[in-house]
Amino acid sequence: MIDAVVSDPVLGNHVAPTGVGVVGHSIGAYTALAVAGGNPWAAPHESEDGKACRVPVVPDARVSSLLLLNPATFWFVADSLKEVRVPILILTGENDQIVPPLHAQTVCQRKPN
Repeated sequence: MIDAVVSDPVLGNHVAPTGVGVVGHSIGAYTALAVAGGNPWAAPHESEDGKACRVPVVPDARVSSLLLLNPATFWFVADSLKEVRVPILILTGENDQIVPPLHAQTVCQRKPN
């Protein structure tokens, strides 16, 4: 996405190619965490061979901050956020039944300070 915006003939001259802040809601927040260095895992029922496995994601060093709105964090286990080293602002809805605030707590507990 960053490449597309930077190379766009209209938008490209109006955006910086580095120091990019990424905003994501729910699964978009999952994507933002992954592109910022998170290492998500697929659950056994999500993989072809029925085994949990790492989802290959190439982090983008141009990402310098995240705004996560109700982040879906099912796929970040154990120390899978240890490589996320950018500042994060997280906003949640206290009554969200799909992605409750517990998901935001996962980011806070698993991301290094």
